Amino acid sequence: LLMRRVCVSLVLCLFVLSQDTFAFELEAGGGSEVLGEGFDDWRAYYIEFTERPGPRKAIYGTFRRTERFSLDDNEAAVGVYYPLSDRVGVHSEGSLSPSHNILPRFSVLSEFEFKLKDGLLFHSGLRATEYTNASVLLGIFTIELYRGEYRAGYTFYPSHVPGVASEAGHRFQANYYYGERNNSGLSYAFGKEAERVDSERIAVTEITAVSLTGVHWSLKNWGLSYEIGVHSQGELYTRKGARVGVRRLF
Repeated sequence: LLMRRVCVSLVLCLFVLSQDTFAFELEAGGGSEVLGEGFDDWRAYYIEFTERPGPRKAIYGTFRRTERFSLDDNEAAVGVYYPLSDRVGVHSEGSLSPSHNILPRFSVLSEFEFKLKDGLLFHSGLRATEYTNASVLLGIFTIELYRGEYRAGYTFYPSHVPGVASEAGHRFQANYYYGERNNSGLSYAFGKEAERVDSERIAVTEITAVSLTGVHWSLKNWGLSYEIGVHSQGELYTRKGARVGVRRLF
């Protein structure tokens, strides 16, 4: 029922957005992560697009190919953001992996944004993820504060694996926006989360993660996105990696 409602809202938002004139943005890139404990490196390659028909309106899609634990997966995702009023917006997203060796078979996200006052926003949402042999429900509760060129945010992530456990994670973010479309950000996450840790298991583990991300437009219509991070998955392994993408505005 949850997936059906999210899919209906996604289709409705796509229809509404299709009536507007779009500015089209395309990005292609890839990344690699080195794992400890004798695991093979992870790799990922992607192509994504974003169209922004107006303030607070967006439609985006991604095709991704991953290599994890010597298994390959393909995944496609599409999402929309649309304002329902001056103070309320809705964000819906769906993903599907035909192979789903490591990645989820599918996932759906429904999230609402509330503008509390100037510069202060609150997000509340739920993501349902279905793997081959398990499912995960993830709550998303975010508070954001914008002041001039700066943003600070905190997210609380309660997660539940039916028949296994319920845990929670936390993430703090800080961003700096400069120029017309440039930004850089620092993120720190910790707590417990449910994740696919190998080809057979969904496990709840203690995690810590630090990442640096950003987008820089060096030319008028050409930009570079990047991410560098370290992610510790409890006692199982630690991932250290980087991603880079080339962005083009049409």
